[in-house]
Amino acid sequence: MTVVLPTTTTEEKVKMCQRYPLSRVIVRGDTLLEAHRIALDIAMREDLFYFDGYSSLTKSYKNLIGRINCLLMRIKTVIHKFPISIQ
Repeated sequence: MTVVLPTTTTEEKVKMCQRYPLSRVIVRGDTLLEAHRIALDIAMREDLFYFDGYSSLTKSYKNLIGRINCLLMRIKTVIHKFPISIQ
């Protein structure tokens, strides 16, 4: 995961982001808007999925991901209880 933060971000928040496994933290841009544009540019150049952490859709997206994970766990449990043999 790549996170782009503006240069005004506190060192504490930068370090918090850096603690996540496999995270790439880039501190660039004087404002949130500049960091946003830099993040979009990186996403397009590297063919990455762009996820706006400040969007009002973020909460809905996180809720959706949580529901999908819950559903997948249920499916995994059912498959474990009733194994399917493929012939």
